[in-house]
Amino acid sequence: MHLIPLPRKITAQDGVFLIGHNTAIVLDVAQDDNDLETAKLLQQEIKKVLAITLPIKKMLPSAGNLNENCIKFQDDTMDGRKEAYKLTVSPNNITIAACSNRGFLYGAATLIQLCKISRGEISCVDISDEPSYPNRGYLLDVSRGRVPTMDSLKALVDRLALYKINQLQLYMENCLKLDGLEEIWSQTDPFTPEEILELDCYCNIRGIELVPCIATFGHLYDLLRSESFGRYREMDSGPGETFTWYHRMRHHIINVSDPESATLIKGILDQYMPLFRSNKINICCDETFDLGKGKSASMAQKMNYGEMYLFYVNRLVEYLQTKGKEVMIWGDIVKSHPEDLGKLNAQVTCLNWYYDYGATEESVKIFTDKGVKQYVCPSVSGYSRLVNEYDMSFTNIREMAKLGHQYHAEGFLNTDWGDCGHINMPSLAIPGMIYGAAQGWNVDDDRDFSTIDEAISLVEYGDPGKTLVGLLRDLSHQDVNIFNNLAFFRDYKVYN
Repeated sequence: MHLIPLPRKITAQDGVFLIGHNTAIVLDVAQDDNDLETAKLLQQEIKKVLAITLPIKKMLPSAGNLNENCIKFQDDTMDGRKEAYKLTVSPNNITIAACSNRGFLYGAATLIQLCKISRGEISCVDISDEPSYPNRGYLLDVSRGRVPTMDSLKALVDRLALYKINQLQLYMENCLKLDGLEEIWSQTDPFTPEEILELDCYCNIRGIELVPCIATFGHLYDLLRSESFGRYREMDSGPGETFTWYHRMRHHIINVSDPESATLIKGILDQYMPLFRSNKINICCDETFDLGKGKSASMAQKMNYGEMYLFYVNRLVEYLQTKGKEVMIWGDIVKSHPEDLGKLNAQVTCLNWYYDYGATEESVKIFTDKGVKQYVCPSVSGYSRLVNEYDMSFTNIREMAKLGHQYHAEGFLNTDWGDCGHINMPSLAIPGMIYGAAQGWNVDDDRDFSTIDEAISLVEYGDPGKTLVGLLRDLSHQDVNIFNNLAFFRDYKVYN
């Protein structure tokens, strides 16, 4: 069966249910507006396949024959498993049973795929399903290349929901219109606070938590090269320097020895956090390459690298905790200084990223052994490429999903980064996004990649020959060189 994510338990039954003009979508009287939005999404997706608009109704459970030839949403305790659902297709009706908005959404998502595959003549089946990971996220870099429109972001949210993703992070450095930072965002196409509030509401309707994600330590290129805020940077460089991708990527961290640095970042966070209903926040704090090499060099004589890093991070975390936030940081720095890992604030969740072949058990086990909460974070492998590297991405996703599940990671966050300008077509990230969703939902899905390619081709692209994603994979093998090698070669010529 070409379903993706693959449900936990599928039991084929005799018979067929035919979706037709007289089929209705029926909600229980107790179901709420979010369930109505799921019913409307189901209605919309079925119309795309069959060119018919099913009516949506509410009925009492005692309505008897009125509940035949329909798709019923039925409350079920599901033993308290909030994201679990049961989907039953019989010759007379289809039932989606769940105990939560997300459960009904995920049951509807599976039904939509069955409708696409069968063109509305759905073989009878019993499906029982629930996720491997409670937190299944997708991160999109919106700061180092294209800034998506609201329409494209809402389309992304719809797609994520249909593949059972429940978190979205938009990585931000400079593209939010905050007061007092006009010098930073005026040369970009920034999101307005109103747009973030609107997107947060839209995500909530689709069962997705929009988690704030903002650079607060490294990767502060636009902030720290400005006239107004350049004094807070670790290394001396400024507005007159020649732009290079290398320097944008690797330099421009904040000076942790200046108490006013934390005050600046807290002020930015105070404007940013209220735009989200989530109680989580990702403050990043990754790749702090220049720490202790510039203005904080005297501090580095008294502390080792890990201690300096945590001096700043823990104080920022403590501030955010007073605001009721659960803080996430990228795990690369603390993982590379395991001797100081125990000094990290105990409530922080580390986002344990690795984007290549050969993820190791030790790289995931280290956080579990130290009692540190973690998400495992693979990549769709589109950064610095014209075409995503699907072989590496799919392997990376599968390896990280299995290791994270083995060592009890709390979440799975697939990433789409924009290094060197996010030059790849956004649509080419979709297969990797879908496969990440599949592994985050069912880590035991061991289908080979050619079968996965066929499933995505059929379900996502409506390709009856099931060859499209395989062709994209073949195209990705034609890379002679990746873009960041060319960009960094140009950067070398600038400075030498």
